[in-house]
Amino acid sequence: MTIGASALDKLVTKEGLRSVGSRHRAGIDIVERIAIVGLSLARANVNALETLKAQAADLQRFALLAADELGASEVVVLSTCNRFEVVFAREEGHLPCEQDRIAVARLLALDVELSSALCLDAGLSAARRLFRIVCSLDSLVVGEDQILAQARAAFARAEHQGMSGPLLSPLFQRAFQVGKEVRTKTGLSHHHVSVVSLGMDQLCAALPAMQRDLCVFGAGEMAQLVVKHAASAGFTVRHVASRSQESARRLAGTVAAKASTIEELLRSGSPVHALVSATSAPGHVADATALRGLADRLPAGERLFALDLAVPRDLEHTDDPRIAITDLELLRARADTNRKSRATAACEAEALIEAKLESFQRAALDRRAASTVAEVHGESREIAERELSSLSDSRFTSLSIEQRRAVEEWARQAFGRLEHAPIRAIKRWLEDNRHAEENA
Repeated sequence: MTIGASALDKLVTKEGLRSVGSRHRAGIDIVERIAIVGLSLARANVNALETLKAQAADLQRFALLAADELGASEVVVLSTCNRFEVVFAREEGHLPCEQDRIAVARLLALDVELSSALCLDAGLSAARRLFRIVCSLDSLVVGEDQILAQARAAFARAEHQGMSGPLLSPLFQRAFQVGKEVRTKTGLSHHHVSVVSLGMDQLCAALPAMQRDLCVFGAGEMAQLVVKHAASAGFTVRHVASRSQESARRLAGTVAAKASTIEELLRSGSPVHALVSATSAPGHVADATALRGLADRLPAGERLFALDLAVPRDLEHTDDPRIAITDLELLRARADTNRKSRATAACEAEALIEAKLESFQRAALDRRAASTVAEVHGESREIAERELSSLSDSRFTSLSIEQRRAVEEWARQAFGRLEHAPIRAIKRWLEDNRHAEENA
């Protein structure tokens, strides 16, 4: 008696192995199905970044639109003063390609020049790019710690929308682990300089000690950082102004400063020597005329020094010699020196990232192998039960109950032993892939 020979052949042959798990393959090849499209100040100027952020001001709505445009099952949008990145993945369908970069450019309504500036990374390159972003190796100031919290917030927003899952969740969780490890194991955290502190250092160098009373425009995340670090930079926050007086009052209360709307402060006669603006307004909160009005309040020979940390810019450019504005574009040039001083620590971080990428790949292979083994096991049991059901056929009516039970027990044991062959083959394939990676 032959029990399902053709079915068993299907299970143990190479052709069968290739087909086993094919229904789940799209959800298993995690690395290959991930991509990032975006732009940062490392590859473009502030104007370009302003354009992107203006087109995607409502991040939750943009994530939904991006998912539809890309046919993506998972999307995380990371938007900061330094970058705009769309991280996405598809459980099914074609792998990420150049058409996805074009689709994002179309969604953002970018012109040809700016569209060509968008950068797409897919597969392992996308994982590397996200790891470098979270570790602040691709930041305006290498080693700044704000990006890790910003990436966590972006991922949490995607989770809340139901836009993260089995593809992006493992990637982001691993990226957060790497980011934390880089900060504890390399010199990047020992010589930390953020965008805020770099700008505050610039103001500190420009102003004498008696003129370090600070006015802050904004009450959001960046403005909160300015207020938090003002004292260590040698400044006293005297005034917090925001588009909403209530938000200004909350932040001002943390440092016993005055609070008002920006319009109220610009109309008042309060002198301002040092100004930091970090709002999320879509345009200028203080034009050239308003800035000249602030300069008019200062004694002759004194200047207004302003730091514009917003994208889009909060402060309109002016040629008035009494007004000196430092924005992110100027900070980028000064950050070049900072990057050189951190070269050794950055190299250590890059090496750590590469090691973690290998680990991430191995974990993806393990998940793929485990899923395929489960599929082989399920396929084997399904075939066994299907073949055993034929025992009720008239061809076996001569068998007694004891004989049928004996055949059933033998068949299940035989199938159990036979399924070890493809499982061993899968494990050998996994080991071969690991050895190939180690010897590459």
